[in-house]
Amino acid sequence: MARSESDPGRLGDTTRRLHVAAAACLVLLTGCGAKEIRAEKAIDPAAQQLLAIGTAYRQFTYDQGRPPGGPDDLRKKLPSDGTLVSPRDGKPFKVFWGIDLRSPQTWAAVRRPVLAHESIGVNGSRYTLTAMVNVELLSEQALRDSSFPPGQQAP
Repeated sequence: MARSESDPGRLGDTTRRLHVAAAACLVLLTGCGAKEIRAEKAIDPAAQQLLAIGTAYRQFTYDQGRPPGGPDDLRKKLPSDGTLVSPRDGKPFKVFWGIDLRSPQTWAAVRRPVLAHESIGVNGSRYTLTAMVNVELLSEQALRDSSFPPGQQAP
């Protein structure tokens, strides 16, 4: 006797086939071990230092309930005093102290909000730390086109 499309036995065969296919896919996927993920390019030490400054700045602000007023506030949270100096231009980073990262900044809503940058930079570009604790390598023009805290201006 032939089975019809609505026959429960036929649905059972289809279900079994789907289970076998799903199991085969799982075996194939799990057979491919996780590969190590590597960055194609090492992070520049100046960018790493700005990230450390941004992380320490944010952590200090939340821990103390106020933004850091100067480098002394961050010294305990930074790997070393050298973190405040760019290895690219050998100058101290220009950090805008006293910016409260816990609340939205009206000056930061328009363009890239700069929290710190290299003093001179190299070859017409400077690593820049934003108020969102992102680091970007910017041309002089892109840095000038960014937003700065009240009372501060582009270099």
